Amino acid sequence: MKLKKIFAILLSVALCLGLTGCWNSRELNTLAFATSLGLDKTDKGILMTVQVFNPRAIASQKTVNETYVIIYTQEGKDIMEMVRRMITQSPRKINVTHLQTVIFGEEFAKEGIGPALDFFSREHQFRTDIYFTVAYDSTANQILRTQSKLDANPSNNLFSSIKSSDQIWAGSKSVKIIELINSIISDGKEAVVTGVEITSRRPGRDTLGELEKMEDDPIRVRNLAFFKGDKFAGWLDEDECKGYNYLMGNVWDTVGYVEAPEIGKITTEITNMEADRNVELVNGKPVIHVSLKFRSNIENVTGTLDISKVENLRKIEMLCEKKLKKQCLKSLAHTKEYGSDIFGFGELIHRKYPRYWKTVKENWSEEYKQVPVDLKIDYEIQRTGTLGNTFFKGGSKK
Repeated sequence: MKLKKIFAILLSVALCLGLTGCWNSRELNTLAFATSLGLDKTDKGILMTVQVFNPRAIASQKTVNETYVIIYTQEGKDIMEMVRRMITQSPRKINVTHLQTVIFGEEFAKEGIGPALDFFSREHQFRTDIYFTVAYDSTANQILRTQSKLDANPSNNLFSSIKSSDQIWAGSKSVKIIELINSIISDGKEAVVTGVEITSRRPGRDTLGELEKMEDDPIRVRNLAFFKGDKFAGWLDEDECKGYNYLMGNVWDTVGYVEAPEIGKITTEITNMEADRNVELVNGKPVIHVSLKFRSNIENVTGTLDISKVENLRKIEMLCEKKLKKQCLKSLAHTKEYGSDIFGFGELIHRKYPRYWKTVKENWSEEYKQVPVDLKIDYEIQRTGTLGNTFFKGGSKK
């Protein structure tokens, strides 16, 4: 009998535990969902800008003359404190579980993004798929106040642009929090972060009326910010971004062209690439060996070159190899000026020659400036498209 009573009591306790599932619930009409967050440096500390969904505009079944997002700002010295203080402006609590992008102002990034990354990685509400960016030639506040033409939600527009450009364009790179933190704390590798800029400098770009007058979207992904430690160091331009992605083997699909009097202009699509990176010690000093293999298709022909001939295809391949090598070397030279090893060559040395790495680890920033890189490129055109030679030979009918 006693056993039955004890069992009944334990069963009752166990069933009660399952009734506490909603103790920490929040009603939707008490929350303001943030989609993007920006941090800028100010004289008082930090200016935080938060972009949140406008529930009235989203819920309306008719077209309304309102933006789909609302902007809130706070100035202070602590990020979490500013998030909470926004309740003095917003009637709803700011919820960051749907945050898509974080934008650092350049001046803020120069001071160091480490403390901010600690907050984003420690706070349980933030997801790990947030894209991190740096404002190029503007501030995070200015970018978040700018409306988008294609998507009613500017943050969604930026999120999609970063994701898509990473997949089909070698001139940029998407970066999420885990990769960013790993690059910063890693021995022998520095971080890169996507750049975002405002293309239109016309006043009133944050209003719907002014936005309708614009022909292009005022926000675009551009360039890569590179770091030393957690501090912003400089910018890679588009060619240097491509060189970086080629050297890292980050390219899945991209296009480019070569142009010369003997061939005209030929556009190719890179459909596959492989990067083999290695290091060896020569006379006690490291030499980096990078071998890149590209496979491509011809997408467009401007000129009279007979692309059915193997020797002409080889001419195109050699010009492509020359251009790609130039982009890679340009990227290397620029980062060496700053002593920022964004390619992770130090990591290669650390893994293969750990004893040698201990002797150069503390001064790797200076050692990187001198390390030679042996670069080999193999470029092969596999297909010339559905046409043979172009039937547009130039000129006009008489």
